[in-house]
Amino acid sequence: MKHKIITLLTVLFSVSAFLIGCNTPEDIPATPTPTETPATPTPTELPATPTPTETPALSLILEDVYQACMAYQTANSGSEAPFMFPSDFSDPYWEDAYPGLTSIEFKQTALYLPPIVTFACEVVLLEVTNESDLDIVRDIFEKRIAYGANNSSCDPETSVLWQTNARIYQEGNYIGMIVLPSEYIIFESIFSEIK
Repeated sequence: MKHKIITLLTVLFSVSAFLIGCNTPEDIPATPTPTETPATPTPTELPATPTPTETPALSLILEDVYQACMAYQTANSGSEAPFMFPSDFSDPYWEDAYPGLTSIEFKQTALYLPPIVTFACEVVLLEVTNESDLDIVRDIFEKRIAYGANNSSCDPETSVLWQTNARIYQEGNYIGMIVLPSEYIIFESIFSEIK
């Protein structure tokens, strides 16, 4: 029995010596002495707090927005895009239908009308030069929609389309008004959805 205990102790010491021998002094973590204090990072060593990034200003080409809108209609509404003519503010229609709009300064415009202007089918996309003009343009658009919705000389169906399908869109300095016939998709946000 004594022989077994000695053998067992020898094996235990051997294993312990082997395990201790496997760790070199570099592998054994140093324990701080009571007089040592762990180093604390100085303020210059702290990671920099990320600064919030500004949302980049929206930069669109309105003609591209119009073309993408029409392509989307063809691809998703089950109908061909409405046939519309490009226009500009030299056409007297704009001052008649949107009084005051032609006196505002714009960086760019995309103006489209149907072959027969009594239809509820117009696309007006604008980028104002002065942000302060956005409320004026919105007011002009709202009056245009109200006129189309309440115009007794129009076909009753046209008035309904102005009531249900006309939308004003605004994002940054971009503002637009679109009214399309009932078979087309009415977007929630033209400037962010269609690019």
